[in-house]
Amino acid sequence: MKKNNIIGTSLLLGFITAILAVSIFFVNSITSPIIAYSEATQLKFYYQEIFPNSEYEVIYNSDKDKEKSPNILSVATASNNGEIVGYLYLTYTTGYSSDVVSLIGINKADAKVVKVIVTKQTETPGLGSLSTQPKFLDQFLDKLTNEELKVKDNITAITGATITSDAVVNSVNVSLDDFNNNYLN
Repeated sequence: MKKNNIIGTSLLLGFITAILAVSIFFVNSITSPIIAYSEATQLKFYYQEIFPNSEYEVIYNSDKDKEKSPNILSVATASNNGEIVGYLYLTYTTGYSSDVVSLIGINKADAKVVKVIVTKQTETPGLGSLSTQPKFLDQFLDKLTNEELKVKDNITAITGATITSDAVVNSVNVSLDDFNNNYLN
């Protein structure tokens, strides 16, 4: 191959790469706000599922504050008639193949878990992805915040997905610990 052909081909590839990089940046700048809005809307839907007919206020956001566990993304309160009825923890832990993001609702009055929802995961289909199903998540209902939850002890793991099961349990335990240390009356 001639030297001119190598230089010309290299310049052409460099130009194409630059065009693609600018295009990706442009598409990302357009879609990022849309994705963020969609995720916020979905999170509010989940809040309603855990504490219906309540008002919500985010009291901790890991983007701004750093005093909580690094696994806690946010904490919100659920209020009725100005009185806090519960806390909503958005947490994550690493599962088998991805971060598993969970929303944990805790009732303030009786210090019990109201509901756990896995909001985001890309675990193995048919195994770790079962962490989103009621059969697994319903085990957390009415657990007291002073209980330490453990897979194979008081939580039954998903068959073939113990690491994912541990990830969800760890998220719940982080939430329970923070609630006990900061919001338990």
